[in-house]
Amino acid sequence: MSRIKAIWTHHYGWPYEGGELYPGPRSTPTWHEGHLYFSAPDGSVTCLKAVDGTRVWSCNPKKTHRGQGTDFGYAASPVIVEGRLILPVGGRNSSVVALDIRDGSTLWASGDTSASYATPLPIRWRDQSLVITPLENTLAAFDVHSGRQVWELDFSQGYDEHSAAPLYQEPFLFTASPFRAGAKCYRLSGEPDSSDSVASMASRSTRSNSQDHSRTSGVLDEQQDRTEGKATVRKWPTETASVVPNKDDNSSEPEQRHEPRLVWESAKFSNDIASSLLVDGRIYGFDLKDPQSRQDRPSRGEFRCLDFATGRVIWSTNRVGQANLIVADHKLILFTDSGELILARLGTDEYVELARTQVFRDEICWTYPALHRGAVFLRTQTRAAAIYLGAAPLVSTQPVKSVQNIPRGRAFDAQWLIGGEREFPATVPEGKEFLSWYLWSLAGIVLGTGIAIVSLNAGRLTPHASRTFFWITVVLCGGLGSPIINARQSDYILLWPLVLWAAFQLTLNVITSTEKSPDRKRRRWFSRGAGLLFIGVCLLYFHLCRGLGYAIEWSFLIGFLPAFAVAAVAAMFLTTPRRWWPVIDLACAAISFSAYFWFSVIFIQWKLVVGS
Repeated sequence: MSRIKAIWTHHYGWPYEGGELYPGPRSTPTWHEGHLYFSAPDGSVTCLKAVDGTRVWSCNPKKTHRGQGTDFGYAASPVIVEGRLILPVGGRNSSVVALDIRDGSTLWASGDTSASYATPLPIRWRDQSLVITPLENTLAAFDVHSGRQVWELDFSQGYDEHSAAPLYQEPFLFTASPFRAGAKCYRLSGEPDSSDSVASMASRSTRSNSQDHSRTSGVLDEQQDRTEGKATVRKWPTETASVVPNKDDNSSEPEQRHEPRLVWESAKFSNDIASSLLVDGRIYGFDLKDPQSRQDRPSRGEFRCLDFATGRVIWSTNRVGQANLIVADHKLILFTDSGELILARLGTDEYVELARTQVFRDEICWTYPALHRGAVFLRTQTRAAAIYLGAAPLVSTQPVKSVQNIPRGRAFDAQWLIGGEREFPATVPEGKEFLSWYLWSLAGIVLGTGIAIVSLNAGRLTPHASRTFFWITVVLCGGLGSPIINARQSDYILLWPLVLWAAFQLTLNVITSTEKSPDRKRRRWFSRGAGLLFIGVCLLYFHLCRGLGYAIEWSFLIGFLPAFAVAAVAAMFLTTPRRWWPVIDLACAAISFSAYFWFSVIFIQWKLVVGS
């Protein structure tokens, strides 16, 4: 397992968001009868021959149906049931679509709700084939054969997301949500309704394998409310399904309405990136305490085991962390977001750890492990590894490397430069938060002006030296202000845009001053040095935002372009000795910074509109 040889490669597009927070693919390919089906982050779906990678067909149902709700990139994996490839899309009259696995043509489209990131869960209920699909604000059930939307549960309003798949063990359906929204368990019920009918299935799929499809967690407190009551249900008329008739289906059978009834719920268990696993009536998963999974550090919470039917917590531990997991040989195989591989015993009444090793460092790992012939395959966005779990090497004559031989990165911890963290780092700040950052930054400019005036009036510094003091003060306020302020108040403040602007304006000041100098040729080295320093500050800021998982890493770098004209004019005033120069410098600096800051904010808002 020490060397990898590529059998074939299929190129389907440019690297997705290579410079953004979450680069690369999100979903897992699906193998079915010698073919490989995969969805790309842009929503396109492709079918390849598994033997050689030859493309059979490709389409983009998200684009075709103008899908909404997957702004961070399409993440659902293709689900194949009875010759239909099921995908959430989130378009008008097409929340979910079914494609023909033979040619990618649309068999049906149904629902009218924006999509989310979770993979649909196929289930059998009273001999009817359904697919349960988490959408942005609802959980919906669709008939696999006809596309009819059977029921829909209201989850939330406004922006929301669901990455973890539901769990199902007849007759219970379990869901857990992010943003500390908790978990709910429903009982499917209902009697046959002879007033509606659909064509019978050409063939019956086997009962859903909960170990393969159930990837949601739902650990609940032992004192949770177990009062059984009816959940909020929205039933949709038959016309919401846009169905392409199937000429192969000639018979019909009564359709059943399965209105879920709430069995128990708890606000003490939430899922986000990592789904849970249902094995032998027990759920294994991570209770996320952070509002969302963190990209800059391991997420806070507890890994738990609970009884699926009642929600009773069987055991809980803080030794694991957030982890994606699979089951084999009566053991849990866990791959944590901090890059650890853990083996734990299955089916016990307490957490029993068998082994653990650190595979990857300095990366947040959100991918699922895969097991084949005793080796578990792990990957991040930049590296991959195969770890053999058996008692002896897979091939005795092949060289074996230790986990310790995996290259280790050295990450620069930039947390101290901020001194705090946003509650929702991957979301764009609201206008009120931007305004707070702006006012604090203006305060830094005013403070720099005040220090320059005091030093000048004291007679200790020349006007040129006082201006130097002004810029030093501004840079220090921007670089050190965030950790100082964030340590003393709850509202998060980011003053690094002030540092970026200061580096930008100083570079233009040096260039302007150089061009005014009679000795331009010799002084142009100062201009080049200032330019390199400006690039270095931009790279440090970008690394800082990427390390902390901020969604605004590009925005305050793009703002330089529209603000250039204003900053260039300001540089003429900021490099010329004038009477009342402190007041003029303050006005020019405030105008230049305001143009840069708000142009950057406008770009952020424009990007949101275009993305939606």
